[in-house]
Amino acid sequence: MTDVLPIALALALLTQVPGVALAAGEPQEATAGDYVLDERNASLDIRLSGMIGFPAPNLRLTRLEGRLRYDPLRPDAASVTVSADPRSVQTSHGRVARYAKTLFEPQKYPVITFTSTTLTWDGSRGEATGDLTFHGVTRPATLTVSLVSSRRDAASLDERVRFTGHGRLKRTEFGLTQGRLFISDTVGLTFDLEFVKHPSSQAQR
Repeated sequence: MTDVLPIALALALLTQVPGVALAAGEPQEATAGDYVLDERNASLDIRLSGMIGFPAPNLRLTRLEGRLRYDPLRPDAASVTVSADPRSVQTSHGRVARYAKTLFEPQKYPVITFTSTTLTWDGSRGEATGDLTFHGVTRPATLTVSLVSSRRDAASLDERVRFTGHGRLKRTEFGLTQGRLFISDTVGLTFDLEFVKHPSSQAQR
């Protein structure tokens, strides 16, 4: 108890000194630099629209990698590359997951990749246009993107940027022509991606 009292008294006096403040622990905005995708806080969902009388399952890809170049002062200058492993498909319908893996032919085409070429922003929302490689075919694609948070955690000092968004594509344009009697041509994409600043960029803070 005798050790606690001097510490408490010192803290009380410190708060009375003009110009001295204790850390509040509130997050600050993330700074410019190179970021890597935190796979623990990343998801990509693929929505296969079922034809009449057939279910429309959601497929989640759980193995993702990515890189982001981010500058809060110039959001339109950002660039991002995200890749997903189609072998990591998960769904509550086991039969659907097995069929999706057959449809995607993951052993032959083991990666799905999006690389941005331009970004346009209006506040915290924007569009990312780039090249989408799916089932071995690369085509232009535009995704709607929202900036959810840009923060530096006061405790861990991690700088994190989180985006959500969605897009649509026609699977037949990527050579996915099987099962057209059961699954519609339109495929929806929904993503939630959090990036953490790369260690080599920490010195730039």
